[in-house]
Order: sequence, then C-alpha cells, then structure tokens
Amino acid sequence: MIDLLEEKRNKGIATKAVRLFAKQIYLDGITDFFLIRISSLNSHSKHVFEKMGAKFKKESPSTYAQFANEYKALLADSRFKNTEEKLKKYFPEPDEEVVYEYILNLEKCNE
Repeated sequence: MIDLLEEKRNKGIATKAVRLFAKQIYLDGITDFFLIRISSLNSHSKHVFEKMGAKFKKESPSTYAQFANEYKALLADSRFKNTEEKLKKYFPEPDEEVVYEYILNLEKCNE
C-alpha cells in the first residue's frame, strides 16, 4: 500500500511511485500484470490507476459484505447476539461500499 501525506497529494507522486514499482516488478520478470482492488470510497486511488492505464474488470462486494454473506446463518443465530456489530470493528467498511477490480498490464508501465 502506498499512502501519501495530504499535502503531497495531487502532484503526480503516487502515479510515479506505483509506475516505478510496477516497472521494476516487470523488469525482474516476477509477473506480467497486477490485479488491483480499490474501494469505491477511494476515488483518488481509482484515478491514479486509471491514469496509469489500468482497465476496469468488475465490481465486487466489500470484504465485510463477502464475509457476512458467507456467515449469514451464523450471524442470525440468537446465541451469537451482537456478533455482527463486533465483526464490523474488524471489517469497518460501510455496507454500501463496493470494490472495483482492475487489471494493470505492466508492459504499459514500461513506457
């Protein structure tokens, strides 16, 4: 994860840092592409990767939504009262959040 101080944002630094990192990974022959998951609440990261040429793949539920869906019956059991509230502490994503999935082809980062 790359996180910039507020006063350093919107200056192209994140795009350059990710591009340099991706280029080195590509040159080292480690992989040909990245699969990227970006929170719908993080428009800045979405912009950075779209600017780099990442292609939108699909939208998927948040980590919390996936977990809650798998354990819906367990969470409904009265023996586990307040479990869902406790779990939200570990998965603080809002219920309405989705995740955008992108593919970044590393050959394009070589430019």
